[in-house]
Amino acid sequence: MVDVRKAVKELQLYRISRRHPFGVPIFLLLVAFLFRVIDIFVLGLDELLGEIILSKVLGFLLVLGYVWAVGKTVASIGLHRRAIREVILIGGVGTGVIFAAAFGLQYLALGGANQSPGLVFVAIDPKTGLEGGALFT
Repeated sequence: MVDVRKAVKELQLYRISRRHPFGVPIFLLLVAFLFRVIDIFVLGLDELLGEIILSKVLGFLLVLGYVWAVGKTVASIGLHRRAIREVILIGGVGTGVIFAAAFGLQYLALGGANQSPGLVFVAIDPKTGLEGGALFT
């Protein structure tokens, strides 16, 4: 009996999602925003774990929770093993093109400002001012 209730609830949530393709994502975005506001002003976990990492992990967990709630698998949102090599290649090439374009723009901007542009692999922690080498980057 419990399985039938769960299946009906999953089906209802899925139907709501299909009827309101913009409303449900906006609601999920507002939930994520609420978690973020609570974290910033109450919990302060962003200081401990890092703002970007925590936001991305919580957002991903929210999506996985929603997928689980509607009774689907992660394959339904595109997380599958089919053509993994091609996907990694496309993602790597796309990321490389974006980095190359960003570096090119910085190179032109620094050259125009009479500064010597160069490629340096350094990670800087803006809170502490610490620098790390290529491995840390």
